[in-house]
Amino acid sequence: MRRFFIILINAFCIQFGVMSFTVPAIAATNNLLADVQKTAIATNLGLFGGPPNDIAIDPNDDAYVYAAISGPNGIFHSSDGGETWQGLPNDTNFGAAYAVEVDPATGDVYALIGDDLLKSTDHGENWEVMELDLGSALLSEAMFISDTRLHVALTGGGILSMTMDQSAAVIVDLSEEQSGVYVTSFAVAQDGAAYAVLNDADTSYLFTSTDDGSTWTTMDVTSAGVATGDRFYTILVDPTNNDHLVLVSYDPESASYHTLDGGVAWLELTNGENRIGSTIGAFDTNGRLYISQYYSDNAQSETPTWTEMATETPNSRVSADRIFIDPTDETVLFSNTPYGVAKSTDSGSSWVDVVEGITQVKTYSISQAENKDVVWIAANGGLAHTTNFTDDAPDWEYPVLPDGSSTPTSMFVDPNDNDTLIAGMSAVIYRSTDGGSTWVAAETPEFSGQVLEIMPSRVDKNTFYAVFMNGSISLDDTGGVLESTDSGATWVSLNLTDDLPATALAVGDNDTLFVGIGGDAQPTGVYTFDGDEWTKLEENFNNIVINDILVDPNDSQTMFITAEAESTEGSLYKSTDGGSTWSTISDGLEQVNHLDTIVADADSSPTTLYMAGQDDDSGNGVIYKSSDAGESWGVYYTGLKQEFFYALLFDALTFGNDRGVFNAHSLGKLTVKKHSQRVLAVTLKDATTNIALDQRVVGIYKKKLGKWKLVNTVKTNANGKVQIQFAVGTRGKYRAVWKPAKKDRAEYTRTHSRTVTFK
Repeated sequence: MRRFFIILINAFCIQFGVMSFTVPAIAATNNLLADVQKTAIATNLGLFGGPPNDIAIDPNDDAYVYAAISGPNGIFHSSDGGETWQGLPNDTNFGAAYAVEVDPATGDVYALIGDDLLKSTDHGENWEVMELDLGSALLSEAMFISDTRLHVALTGGGILSMTMDQSAAVIVDLSEEQSGVYVTSFAVAQDGAAYAVLNDADTSYLFTSTDDGSTWTTMDVTSAGVATGDRFYTILVDPTNNDHLVLVSYDPESASYHTLDGGVAWLELTNGENRIGSTIGAFDTNGRLYISQYYSDNAQSETPTWTEMATETPNSRVSADRIFIDPTDETVLFSNTPYGVAKSTDSGSSWVDVVEGITQVKTYSISQAENKDVVWIAANGGLAHTTNFTDDAPDWEYPVLPDGSSTPTSMFVDPNDNDTLIAGMSAVIYRSTDGGSTWVAAETPEFSGQVLEIMPSRVDKNTFYAVFMNGSISLDDTGGVLESTDSGATWVSLNLTDDLPATALAVGDNDTLFVGIGGDAQPTGVYTFDGDEWTKLEENFNNIVINDILVDPNDSQTMFITAEAESTEGSLYKSTDGGSTWSTISDGLEQVNHLDTIVADADSSPTTLYMAGQDDDSGNGVIYKSSDAGESWGVYYTGLKQEFFYALLFDALTFGNDRGVFNAHSLGKLTVKKHSQRVLAVTLKDATTNIALDQRVVGIYKKKLGKWKLVNTVKTNANGKVQIQFAVGTRGKYRAVWKPAKKDRAEYTRTHSRTVTFK
């Protein structure tokens, strides 16, 4: 028997509290949410999608469906059977969502998201944060509901088991107090027996409980038929036979197993001569077993036979490593696709995409044509395309799938020919010469890994460069640099030194290449290529992963490099001599880590820069802004917990993160002060960087008959200030309004001051 520890907790020791918030009624057909912050306004531009980690259907009314998506604020609910979805409001801030369960007795919903356990008693319209005092443990990524209790996995191999009325709880430790141990799956049989799968770094374990999760016992599966060393991650129980259990594995070196006698003997599950496995399998109410894209109607046979489901959807393909079945109608299935959620109403014979309202599209790359209405995006579900990007609500074609088997990670629109498109994927580069109607795999040398960046030459309109990296668990990471001299049709290797993993690319004067090294390479650093040979820069950039390299569009001798530091030290580097020497920039970045993408406004002087990172304290994703060519920085936009910004593009700032693609504009900081009953002092600055906005026209408005009327216009001086002299006896309420002129509209949006009163 494997030892385990039980800690009985008095109900008063674990404090249960609630913090409630309301999900507003969001029209699923118009889910474009404006996020207004003190320094910027960002609007989600309506790319919908995101594959689920978990889905739960209300057994009392299957119109109510809940999805846990692996992105920030990733809990979504549907009241129409999953056809459309609503998410959490903008003023909530949680991390990725892992699991969701519905209490069959009450219809209450529980969701694991970030570090929190949420509860809803009204089908997801309102939620409560359950405040749990768990000591040093944190909530993990699995939970289940038994007859009278909710069971939640904890970090370190523990299980929190609480009564549904939250009046009593028990914590069970299955880990022997080891590190790196976690519960990956729960299941409960019709007779009340519960099962849990525990994994550590080397071994998988199966536990069972017959007292509603208060105590657990190890089941010896290895001596009963499970091969030594085989890993399993999911436990399933047949609803028609309490003794029929299934262990599912996604490890390609491990088998899946089932037992027909409650665990006395375990038999390997195969599909002919092939192994069968998945992330999550499922039984329907009649005992049909689903694993991956296959199902068996004789699952209780020692050697079940398998039938393949359809996997095509109108816009994607069913991954089928997660299957969720309507408990009231076994013909209704949900699964995951690279695009998002798929639904079947005929037991998997056909599928439709149901993603409307799910704002969880991971956006990795953004490219804008010379015609600024044309934008292409590389995202987790495929490529996205719009031809009216400058409209308030762009129309998207998504996903565009030149290759349905891999996720695009880079995208480039040829500035000389907007019909020529280049998309980088895993081990392949695709090219279109007809604006995306058709795609052809480019001729490349054989390579493996993700194409991370594609950039044009500075001297030849037909030449492009690309960098790629292959991350490996068992081997050293590798990568390289490719060049095309025929607009992306064919590519050759530039033989990067030692096939190092290339993570960043910039093109300098005379097409000198600057390539950043990442992955597990030691040392990392930056290499240059002059057309003949590679040379490593002397600066080692703190010997950490290089994330991005930018050449200032206004001064090719000025360059910036961001690095994957866990603190400010060594995060941002600047060179003003073409890369010969470097200095570290930290002003305004005291709380930042993991600096990544950096982009410039080419029309600004000095150059305005935007840069992505994360906040040390909160873990929130953050975009920083500099108005002085990178010498100092301020917080421009704050994202959510565990959120990353993968792509930045300036023409108005457009950014791609874990929730899609956003358009953002800076706010001004417009202040007004009365110097007397006749003088009003107005100051206009950038709300992020605090620089003075000079020579800007500001309108002075007076409130008349309940409406604001323009009564004067003034222009700020070199310090961003101006004073207005009012006539003797002036009375009323006034405020200042700045409406950016044409040259500022890409960067700024309308700003108004507080109201002042002359009596």
